[in-house]
Amino acid sequence: MRKETRQRQTNESTLTISVEECAKALGISKVSAYAAVRRGDLPTVRIGRRILVSRKGLEAMLEAAGINFRGDAARGAS
Repeated sequence: MRKETRQRQTNESTLTISVEECAKALGISKVSAYAAVRRGDLPTVRIGRRILVSRKGLEAMLEAAGINFRGDAARGAS
């Protein structure tokens, strides 16, 4: 199994993601993601020196903003 596949499977089952992973998922730069963390725009938790983004908090934030990230609208339209 390729490293990327193993990493993706592990990440999909975790409660949190790194700020870098969050930036990639949102299509923004790492610098922009850390700026959003400083402003309190992203649901984060600090564990030691690590900053982690809550996966459920991020999903709730996107849903509240009306952003369809799961493709539900495409299924409902058929």
